[in-house]
Amino acid sequence: MSFQGDATSWVATHRRHHAFSDRPGDPHSPYRYGTGPAGQLRGLLYAHVGWLFGHDPTSKERYAPDMLADPVMRKVTSAFPVPCVASLALPFADQSFGAVACQFGAMFFPDKVEAYREVRRVLRPPGRLFFNVWGPISDNEFADTVTDALAVMFPHDPPRFMARTPHGYHDAERIRQELNAAGFTAVSIDTVDHQSKAPSPREAAIGYCQGSPLRNEIEARDASGLEAATRQATEALARRFGAGAIEGRIRALVITASRG
Repeated sequence: MSFQGDATSWVATHRRHHAFSDRPGDPHSPYRYGTGPAGQLRGLLYAHVGWLFGHDPTSKERYAPDMLADPVMRKVTSAFPVPCVASLALPFADQSFGAVACQFGAMFFPDKVEAYREVRRVLRPPGRLFFNVWGPISDNEFADTVTDALAVMFPHDPPRFMARTPHGYHDAERIRQELNAAGFTAVSIDTVDHQSKAPSPREAAIGYCQGSPLRNEIEARDASGLEAATRQATEALARRFGAGAIEGRIRALVITASRG
């Protein structure tokens, strides 16, 4: 539990951040105080902690109207203090929970079998683990298009973060074997397709190139090339999906496993 706000506030802030990544309007930009050494240090502190205490509230009505309209999410939002208090009891004892859920996080586990073992430890029989991961990058059209566009810009060393990490853990048999190795049984893996939407190619390109760790790989190849890379991605998205509001296919795997 990060104590960074209730579910609706967090979603609104996150969406605003991706709409204005590191530009005026970003609620927690590290460039708020300039690009000099002192400004960068202040910006680092602000981006990690300071923004929580600032006076730049994000409108839930503008950035999260769907959350406000959902009665279930309104209840989850109102219950925010409860998990905050519960989280202070970490580390959790054996067999503490009936279920554990992880949304698009398993791809980042450095030791997946060990992570699954730890989840199983805190589950009481017959507890369930629910999680999801992204499918192959070829089945996630915005990410695929941006990755291909950057490969044209950097042909000798293309930035492959999206393919390597967020979209790099999608082998259903591997996932099943790793869960079994951790002691889980009754593993179910379903493929879910949906449509990703963006107001424009430019906003989608900013989200990927400037609002994700892909930015680090771009700047490592060309410290001054972030805007050029964003333009390259924008143009590629526009060619494939059009110049106005765009939609592209996304695919994920949804996994359920039983503690046994």
